[in-house]
This record gives sequence, C-alpha cells and structure tokens, in this order.
Amino acid sequence: MKEHVYSYDNIVLGGNLASLIFVYLNGYRLIITDLEVPLPFEMYEVDRDLSNIKIKNTEKTLISPAGEVSFGMNKADLFYNLYMRLAVTGKIICELPHQSLRIVKEQSLVKIISEKSRVYTYKYKNLYLFKNFDLDFEVAFDYYDIISMFNVTRCYKHEYEWLQKQEDIVEKGIFTKYTDLITSTKVKKEELDTHIDFYIKSYLEKYLRTLLINHPRHFVKVVGKKVIKREIPIEQVSKKDNITLITLNDESVLDGKYNQEKQ
Repeated sequence: MKEHVYSYDNIVLGGNLASLIFVYLNGYRLIITDLEVPLPFEMYEVDRDLSNIKIKNTEKTLISPAGEVSFGMNKADLFYNLYMRLAVTGKIICELPHQSLRIVKEQSLVKIISEKSRVYTYKYKNLYLFKNFDLDFEVAFDYYDIISMFNVTRCYKHEYEWLQKQEDIVEKGIFTKYTDLITSTKVKKEELDTHIDFYIKSYLEKYLRTLLINHPRHFVKVVGKKVIKREIPIEQVSKKDNITLITLNDESVLDGKYNQEKQ
C-alpha cells in the first residue's frame, strides 16, 4: 500500500466553518489541515436561513448592559454538527497538521506525511483551498481581528453575558463565565498599533467599573490571559489551472457567493 494513490475528482483543503459548509453543499472530499472552531461570540442573526444545510436556526437571548440581545445559532455548534455529519458519511478523508502536507501542482497531487512517517498520496482533478499554501495566489488582507481573553477580578457575580460595540475599542464581547471575558476588536491593517493590547485592557477596566459591582476595597481589575491576532482576508475566489483559492466567509458560502464569483 506504500505506493497507493487515492484519487478523487474534487478535494478541499481547509478546516474552518466556510470549508465545512462548502464541502457539505457540494459533496466534495475534505482534508483538514487545521481546525478553526468559531469563537463563543460568533453567532448568526436570528433571521439567517440555514435550511440549505438542513439545520434549523435557533434563537437565544443574552443579557447586555443595554438590555437583552437576540441571536441565532452559535457558529461553533454548527461547526461540530457539520464536522460529525461529514465524518460519518466519509467526506473527511484525512485530518493532519498543515506541516505534514505538500501540494505537487505538476502532478495534481496532495502528499501527506503522518506522524509515523507514512506517506499518503491523493490525486485530484480540482483542488479547492480555504487557506493560501504558498502557491503564488495574491491575497489582500482587509483588517486584523484582535481576539482578547481576559479574567475579570475583584467584582461580585453579575448577570451580564454580552457586550455591545464600545466606540472603536471593542467590537463585541461575551462573558463565558462571569469572570471570563472574550472580546473582538477590528483594526484596519494600516492602523494597527503595537500597543493595541494595552489600549483594549485599559479601556475595559474603566468601562467595566461603571457596570459591575466593585469590591468595597478594590476596583474591578481586568487581567489579560491571551491575545490572538487574526488576519482577515478580502473575500474573493481566485483560480489558477485546476486549483481554486476561496477566502469567502461562512455566510458568503451559505449565500452561494462562490457560484456568483465564478460567473
């Protein structure tokens, strides 16, 4: 079996929600390069139609300082739902780290080396990428998404679950527990400041002191745990020969934008 080559007409390389939806809608095969599970604050709008992937959008209500806010299905729940459905139907043919993968364009091959140094070779007629694998595609980035994770201390237990947009500092935020806060801040590429982490933390500390019940002897404190800087590319579909790079988000794939871009 060492020299065996698995052959499929259409192979997708990805691991985000958009790639899972794309595979489900088209019936293609998926090689997962790295899993990108949506974050807790990533949710659909209440009126988002998910019937084309056979899912009923469920409404939930979160409490914010400005009142109740309604959302649809959590994107992470949809991610795991689609992942299981694709896995049990044989659509996920491999799941390995990106570092183990090599694309041989001249032979239309994807080669994967496992942890035990075994080589798996997949031949394709068409290859779809949801991430640029250094294949000379031009990808422009729209903005940075700064994901910040905080521990909020010196406060009493509160009922807040959601933070609405606060100026240009916080786009949105969610309390996964009353002490655990995750926020998202959008920053244009040319406006990125090296001290953005400090600005977000400092702003939140002052803002939350006006909302939460402070300890009698101490003000609320915000402790940074982790920061992730995500580059969000401009949505596009680029094709070179039989390889297509897709940087559409999950909602654009649901809306059929991939087919529109091909026309």
